[in-house]
Amino acid sequence: MKTFILIALGALAAADPIDYYITDNTGLDIEALAAQPLKMISYINCFLDRGPCCREYNEFWKKYDPEHIYYDLLMKELEKYKPVSLPVLPIL
Repeated sequence: MKTFILIALGALAAADPIDYYITDNTGLDIEALAAQPLKMISYINCFLDRGPCCREYNEFWKKYDPEHIYYDLLMKELEKYKPVSLPVLPIL
């Protein structure tokens, strides 16, 4: 029985980890975006439907969420947490 458990643990340790969220090929460089505050603000305004979207951002969403399924789900979740988060933001 101990041998079986050791073999099973060895197999689990040798197995490849599961990648739940892959950021290798998204094409959106967060560090470069954070270094340019005006560009970051324009991305945020585009994401929140407050302003026009730049070409890069439109291509990003067309490639990774063409039907806006994830965008719509995110907006629903943000609406739930807005009353809780708005009073906290000025403190930060």
